[in-house]
Amino acid sequence: MILTGTALTSSIIVCVVLTAICHLIALVSPYWLVSSLATSSSDSQEKPDFSNLGLWTICFEKFVHPYELPPKEYFECHSLASEELSNIVQWLVPNWLFVCRKLAITSTVTMTLSTVMTVFLLLWSSYQRLDKFSQRRLELLTTVAQYVTPVCLIVSSILLLLTVSIFSDNAKRHQHHEFWLLGSDDVESFDLHLSMSWVFELLAFVTSCLTSALVVWFLILKSRDEI
Repeated sequence: MILTGTALTSSIIVCVVLTAICHLIALVSPYWLVSSLATSSSDSQEKPDFSNLGLWTICFEKFVHPYELPPKEYFECHSLASEELSNIVQWLVPNWLFVCRKLAITSTVTMTLSTVMTVFLLLWSSYQRLDKFSQRRLELLTTVAQYVTPVCLIVSSILLLLTVSIFSDNAKRHQHHEFWLLGSDDVESFDLHLSMSWVFELLAFVTSCLTSALVVWFLILKSRDEI
C-alpha cells in the first residue's frame, strides 16, 4: 500500500522524531564501545582496563595508564575534555574519534535544518488545503524548502553513516587497543564490542534514510497535486 495524505504526513513526523531521539541518545550516552577482560587468569587481572567509551565520555574500572608518571588509578566516568584526564588524553582520543565527533555535530546541524524545513513543508501543505495562504506569497520559500529539505536529509544520512562506519571500523582494530586496553598483543584476551549508543546512531541513520525517502515521495505527490 502506497502512503498518501495523512498517513504519509504521520509517517514522516514519526520518522523525524525517531531520528532525533536516537541521535540525541547516541550523542549523550557513553556506550559506543564497551570493554571487559575476557580471561580470568592472574596475569589478565593485573592489566589496566576501561569500562565503556562514548564520543565525549570515558568510564574507567581500575585503569592505570603505563606511561603516566606518577602512576594514577582512574575510576568512574570522566569527560574526555576534563582536567582530570589532561595527562593521558592524547592516548585516549585518537584522530578518528575526533572525526566521529565532528561528523556527529555536523549531522546534528543538518538534521535540525532538515527538520525545520520538513515541518514547514507539511504545514505548507495543510495551509494550502485550508486556503489560509496564497501560493504566490509562499512560492519562493516553498521552492527553496523543496530543494533544501531533501538535500539536508540525504547529507545528514550520509554523515550518520560515516560516523557509525568510521567508529566501528577503527574501534576494534588491533593497533587501537593501546589507546584503551594497553599492554597486550593477544586480541582474544579482551571482550571489546560496540554497544547501545552505537546502535542508536545506526538506528538514527536508518530512520533518517526512511525520512528522506518519504519526504521525496511527499514532494513528488505534491508536484502532481495528489495531496
